[in-house]
Order: sequence, then C-alpha cells, then structure tokens
Amino acid sequence: MTTLRRTLLAAAVMCIMSAGLSGCTTVRYVTHIRWQTADSFYIAFAEQTGMSATKTLVRLCKVGADNKVACTNQPSIDNLLNPAN
Repeated sequence: MTTLRRTLLAAAVMCIMSAGLSGCTTVRYVTHIRWQTADSFYIAFAEQTGMSATKTLVRLCKVGADNKVACTNQPSIDNLLNPAN
C-alpha cells in the first residue's frame, strides 16, 4: 500500500469518526495512527462527552480487499489507559 493511499485512508477514517459532530456533544480528537501491517492499523483518540472527563480509546482497523475499513474496539487497552477512579 503506497504512502499516499495510507494517508488518504487514514484521513477517511478520521472523517468517518468525526462525522455527525455538529449538534452533538461528543467530541473526538485523533491523537495517533500507527500502521501495524500493510492492511491494518491502530487509531488512538481522545473522546469527551459533554462536561465529563476525557477518555483515551484505541481501535484496531483492518482494510479489506475492497478498501473498506472495519474497526474494532480494544477494551483491554482502553482499560489500561483509563483506570477506574
């Protein structure tokens, strides 16, 4: 996968994740994107809903043969990044 293609794909994922924010109180800030293999990458982002504390979350995204991206939550990583108070 070329660098330009990876960049465009990562930008598309960021747009999809932030779609619908107008009029919504949940805000997401992408903080890091790291390619794991040629067809999968981790995306880390901070999420804040209303006046609540900000949570840091991670998703593993895989690119299919048809260039569709499927992302899955990573609860074990999320729990490490957001310890219970």
